[in-house]
Amino acid sequence: VMEAVDEELGGDGGHGGHDVVLALKKDGRAEVVVGAIVYERRDEARRMIDKERSELEQSLINDFLKQGKRPSEEDLEAELSTLSSPTPSSSSSDWSNHHHMESLITLRKGCLLGIVKIWVHPSYRRQSIATQLINRARSSLVYGVTIPIEQVAFSQPTSSGKLLARSYTNRTDFYVYS
Repeated sequence: VMEAVDEELGGDGGHGGHDVVLALKKDGRAEVVVGAIVYERRDEARRMIDKERSELEQSLINDFLKQGKRPSEEDLEAELSTLSSPTPSSSSSDWSNHHHMESLITLRKGCLLGIVKIWVHPSYRRQSIATQLINRARSSLVYGVTIPIEQVAFSQPTSSGKLLARSYTNRTDFYVYS
C-alpha cells in the first residue's frame, strides 16, 4: 500500500518513526485500502502565505516600526483580518496559477501534528476520507488529547495537498514544514 502512495506522491518508502493510519472500505467480502496518512509530532512549522499577503504583511510591519512599535503575530493577524484577502475561486487551477505560494518565517512552535503524507485512492476522493484520516491522526498523536486544527502542519504539500490543507484548516496561510 505504501509503495502505491510513494509512487503517486513521491517518496523513498521509508516511513520509520512515523505513525501510519489506513482507511479501509468493504468491497464485497474483502476490505480494500482507500486512503492512508503518515504523520508525526513536530516542534515547529511555517505559515504558507501568498506573495501578495507577504507584501501586505511587510508593509504593515513597516507601518508599525514607523510608529515606534514592534508588532506581535497577534497584531499582524488582527490587521490582516480586517483587510480583504484573496479566496480561491471555483476554478482552483486559476487560483493557484494566480497566487504563487511561498513559505515564510517560523511562526508556530510547540506540539504540532505533522502530516508527512496523505493519500486517497482516486475512486474514493471527495468523500471526506482525507478529513477522517486527519481527524484520526489529531486524536491519536497524544493520548487523551485531540490536537487543535490550528496546530496541524503539512509537509511539502502537492497542489492537491494545498487545496486539502486550505479546506481542512479553513485558512489560506496554513502551516507547512520540510
